[in-house]
Amino acid sequence: MSTVEAQASLPVPLVKITAHPLVWVKQKIIITPLTLVVSALGMLAAVAIYYLLLEVNPTMTALWHHFVPDDTLRHSIRNIGEGLVGGLFGQFVGWNHYKKRSTKLSWLDRVEIKLRIANIKDDRPFSVGQLVVSPFMELLYAVPGFLIAYYAVLPALHAVLHVASLFQPALTAAASPKASSMIDRFSSLLTQDLDKKVLGFGTSLFWGRRVARANFDDMQLYIVEKRVRSGKPVPRWYPPAFQARYNRVRASVDLLGLGAIEHNHTTLMRWARTGAAFVAVGLVGFGAYVLAVIAR
Repeated sequence: MSTVEAQASLPVPLVKITAHPLVWVKQKIIITPLTLVVSALGMLAAVAIYYLLLEVNPTMTALWHHFVPDDTLRHSIRNIGEGLVGGLFGQFVGWNHYKKRSTKLSWLDRVEIKLRIANIKDDRPFSVGQLVVSPFMELLYAVPGFLIAYYAVLPALHAVLHVASLFQPALTAAASPKASSMIDRFSSLLTQDLDKKVLGFGTSLFWGRRVARANFDDMQLYIVEKRVRSGKPVPRWYPPAFQARYNRVRASVDLLGLGAIEHNHTTLMRWARTGAAFVAVGLVGFGAYVLAVIAR
C-alpha cells in the first residue's frame, strides 16, 4: 500500500486527535508502557551485541581499544548505542503506517531507491539483501546523530545539570547505593548512564531510523498478511496501529479475495525473517545474562 493511499483515511481503531481527542490520548497511554518495555529489551540486545563483538575475543577487544583509546568515548559509544537499538525496538512496536508524512521524493530518496537501500517510499517488496544489510545501514546512518549527541547535546546537558546542582546539591550525589541482589545490580547496570542512553534514543529518532522505517513497515505488513492468510483475528492487546493495518488488509481481502494481499514472500524471505526474530530474542536473553551474571 502506498503512502498516499495510507493517508487517505484512517482505519479503525485509529482516530485523529482533532476528531476524538480522548480516544487518541487513551491510545497513546496504552502504547507508551509497551514501547518502554520493548525499548528496554532492545537495550539488552545491544548489550549482547557489544559484548559478543568487542569483549569475547581478545584480539577484537585490543583492536577496539586501539581504535578508540579514550575510555569515556568507548563507554559513551556503548551507552548511546544501547539507547539507539532500544529506541529502534520501541519504534517498531508503535509503528504507524498511516501517519502523515511527505510523499515527495527527495534527491536522497531517489539515490537510496536506485541503490536498493531500504526506503519507506519505495513500493517494491523488501528483499532478503535489504533485511540482512539493514542493521549495518542503520548504524551507519546513526553516526551523524551520535556525533551531535556526544559533542553538542551531552556537554550542554551536563552544563545544565551542573548549574542545577548549585541549587540542588542532592542532584550530584556521586555514589549510588551498592546493589544488594542480582536484580538490583541488573537494574542498576541497565539504567547506568541514563542520560547517554536517552540521547541514543533521540539518535534513533534522527537519522538512525531512516533505513529502519522501511523495515518496520514491511515487517508489520508481513505479520498482518500472515494473520489474514491464516484467518486468525488480531488480538486486542496489539498496538492500535497494527490493528488498523490488519483491519484495512482484512477488508481488502473480504472485498477482492486473497489477491488483495500485496506480498507473496519467498521461502527464503520467510526463513530470513524467522531467523532474524530468533536472533533478536536470543540477543535479548543473552544481554540479560551479561548484565545479571557476567557484569560485576
